[in-house]
Amino acid sequence: MPTAFATPDELELYTGTTVGAERAQFFLDLASDAIRASCGQRLDLVTDDVVTFPGRWGREFVLPERPVVDVTAVTIDGTAVDDGAWEFDGRDTLRLVNPTAAFDAADHGGHFGGTSPVTIVYSHGHDPIPPALRAVCLSVAARALATPDGVTQESVGGYSVSYSRVAGVALMPAELDVLAAYRPDPNR
Repeated sequence: MPTAFATPDELELYTGTTVGAERAQFFLDLASDAIRASCGQRLDLVTDDVVTFPGRWGREFVLPERPVVDVTAVTIDGTAVDDGAWEFDGRDTLRLVNPTAAFDAADHGGHFGGTSPVTIVYSHGHDPIPPALRAVCLSVAARALATPDGVTQESVGGYSVSYSRVAGVALMPAELDVLAAYRPDPNR
């Protein structure tokens, strides 16, 4: 289960108010999920994630979750690929360096599965959460906590109400700019 990028104590310190742990956690979880959705990434550390992908034609395989911490196993169509047949570039890409060492090249043509499924076991994400992600999480959660329905001003006599341009859990343009560094490169 994904964790929030900040703690209830940090949210209370950030807002300078007593929020209550359960309510603070609720808004921090919502803010963290909004950040994940914006980035298209889990972002917090996942150890030994087992993921099956469609095979790819070619000798390179770009892993979708970043940062990649470690790759521990590769399986093509249920057959383990020997460690010496592939290498991890230390960033986000696996390369077949000796495709015939692990499986019959005629079955896969020396590719990452071709039409066969590829299962990869890898660890990815941040531990600890970078300060920039934590700051955006706190900002979004504090704003949502202060104006969950968007009302910023209200009167009773002659009834009047004013709404914020941003209600609930939403990311502001400056926050989206910060998060750009955590999104995958669309050209990869």
